[in-house]
Amino acid sequence: MPKIAGVVIAYFPDLNKLIRNIDTYIDYIEQLFIVFNSPAKNDVIELLTTKYSTIQVIVNEKNIGIASALNRTALKAMNQGYDWLLTMDQDSRFSSVHFFEAFGKSDMKNVAIFCPTPDSQFRNASDNFNEAEEVLTVITSGNLLNLSIWKILGGFEEKLFIDEVDNDYCLKAVFGDFKIVRFKNISFIHELGLNKEVFFLLKKHTIITHSPVRAYYIFRNNFYIFSKYKKIFPEFVRSRKIVLLKVFIKILLFSENRIQYCRYVLAGIKDYFKSSYGSFNGNAKEANSE
Repeated sequence: MPKIAGVVIAYFPDLNKLIRNIDTYIDYIEQLFIVFNSPAKNDVIELLTTKYSTIQVIVNEKNIGIASALNRTALKAMNQGYDWLLTMDQDSRFSSVHFFEAFGKSDMKNVAIFCPTPDSQFRNASDNFNEAEEVLTVITSGNLLNLSIWKILGGFEEKLFIDEVDNDYCLKAVFGDFKIVRFKNISFIHELGLNKEVFFLLKKHTIITHSPVRAYYIFRNNFYIFSKYKKIFPEFVRSRKIVLLKVFIKILLFSENRIQYCRYVLAGIKDYFKSSYGSFNGNAKEANSE
């Protein structure tokens, strides 16, 4: 059986929720790295290390981004002899043990990632938990990452910081003739942003909202994906353009701070054309007045 470590990237987490989520997978991995990309109090670290004997807490001095945090942990896990790395978000959890059971029965040759099906995409499940399909992209959370293939691919693209890190890695893997395998009948729960109820055309809709600075990353990094993969995966790029357009329409229709959001969107697009990546530390208003 291959050796499995895990990592959860934490950013100002709800501690009770984090512990509840960790409890759904801690027994199926040999070691868990909890990487704080935000400050962590000593009593929080002590609570976690006391509760779980198989974890190591890593606290970064600043937010280094999800790509860098994943790469550092993947390298650490690989150097410690692990073959696979379970990558989890602080707001993600498994609803059953079937994922790890199905993984253990699978053909792992040339598979870069094994993953369950996000709850939002889960439809008409059967009891055949081993039934799998090859997909083009998956979100980072809930994945079992093949560390030998991670090394071949050169890891996650750190200049993206957050957003589209998952899509870039998956597309790079598929282009390299590796597989992304998703178990069709195994779900997991992943919370995305904040839910907001809005009324449009006399109907109530629930939309996912993010902070204005996330709009910066979403638009900058999607433009990067468009440019990098438009010739290799044209259909995917077209679908992402539609998604991005919908995001912008929702900002215009439903955001209470649409002017601020638009400033960050424009700053992101501008930085893409300037090839300015990494963490956004500027002022969106100033960035658009140059």
